[in-house]
Amino acid sequence: MTENLKYPSDGRGLCYATVLGNCDRYGRLYTWNDAKDACPDEWRLPTKSEMEAYFKNPYPDLFEKIGYGGMGSNWGGYWRWDDNTGVNHSGAHGKDSVGYYWTGTNDNGKSYYFKLSADDPVFAYWEDDNLYSYVRCVWGKESTSVNVGSSSSAQSSSAIASSSSVAASSSSVSSSSSSVALATPCKDNSECLGSVKIGEDSYKTVKIGTQWWMASNVKFETSEGSFCYDNDPENCEAYSILGVGGNGRLYTWNAAKKVCPSGWHLPTKEDFETLIAAVGGEANAGHKLKSPKGWTKGYGENKYGFDALPTGYLYDGNGIKSSSTDFNYLDGEYETTCFWSATPDPMERGNVHMLVLNNQEKSASIGSQHKESFAFSVRCVKDSE
Repeated sequence: MTENLKYPSDGRGLCYATVLGNCDRYGRLYTWNDAKDACPDEWRLPTKSEMEAYFKNPYPDLFEKIGYGGMGSNWGGYWRWDDNTGVNHSGAHGKDSVGYYWTGTNDNGKSYYFKLSADDPVFAYWEDDNLYSYVRCVWGKESTSVNVGSSSSAQSSSAIASSSSVAASSSSVSSSSSSVALATPCKDNSECLGSVKIGEDSYKTVKIGTQWWMASNVKFETSEGSFCYDNDPENCEAYSILGVGGNGRLYTWNAAKKVCPSGWHLPTKEDFETLIAAVGGEANAGHKLKSPKGWTKGYGENKYGFDALPTGYLYDGNGIKSSSTDFNYLDGEYETTCFWSATPDPMERGNVHMLVLNNQEKSASIGSQHKESFAFSVRCVKDSE
């Protein structure tokens, strides 16, 4: 898996500091007894030896390898129930951040976990069922050998799992995009520019490889399920190189599925994979697709005219509604933009895939989040002829 498991697993597990939003930011914390049964069918906890093999793969900087937050995610810390003091949760923020990850190895009651940190990554074990740690599931039966080199192709993605799960999770991307030719930038060529109308607005479009994409985000106001960031209409009208759209609106998934005009559609996961392949692959796709404007740092070159701006998102763990106000990641140190796909995630119940760009990396990644809990941006892609 390329992100921490967050499925409630029949009500088991908890969110860091009992804040529901932390389950979406970090994933869910589990005891080992819950963790060993939490992975979906045909997936499992990685063994201690598999994780050891992955982290023995030499890198010039382990901190670079694991990313800010353990294998590419935010630091999740850990959680422990203490008989004397009650709750003890730690390690999710600051320079002493850590992330604990369960392995599937239990030796005579000793459940092993891997402690990820910038200065002291170690394996340890816990003998009581009061430690809560994170879970990354790995696909397939337990193997006696691990291809540690396979992780290199996914190093630039937003989350890096153990090497065997990287091979499984990234294979679908490479197989679906292996025949995609590298696109020739032609954003300044009239033959690669067009327009499409949604409501009263005409949006510029741009051809990238074999696909036609909207060159800015949809800002059409639906009867329900669409929002301007911070409920400020000016945020829907922010800067765009090619005109109408700018930041656009944030949509629930149900609203996003209905907003694209005739002849166009909400992109599938495969559409996004094709786009990433056409601009040269995951490692630099974010830099090539992001706008040179709007980002406080980590801006892009807009090489193909996609012109992605930071838009943030809206979150509500109880389901997005008109009164939801938890807007995140547009202003400040961390900025992101997420685009809904039309493709549900078969590995995470209720989740849908989306394209993710941020100001921390040059890469682009495809993640997934719960369809009822988020409002993201929308780009439409033209139907194949």
